[in-house]
Amino acid sequence: MTIAIICLIVFAILVFLVSFRVKKFDAEASYEELSTSQTVEFYKINKRLKALEEELLVEYEE
Repeated sequence: MTIAIICLIVFAILVFLVSFRVKKFDAEASYEELSTSQTVEFYKINKRLKALEEELLVEYEE
């Protein structure tokens, strides 16, 4: 009976450690995805800002 309890405790600890590693991997993947999407959004915003600046300069010259 004691051996069974010890085995269950060891199994529970192993499952906990494995699930923690999976969550850590998911968090790293999510971070990479978020970082990539933020870079794309930053590029789009910069591009739009330059277009608006050019429009403003054209209107100012007229």
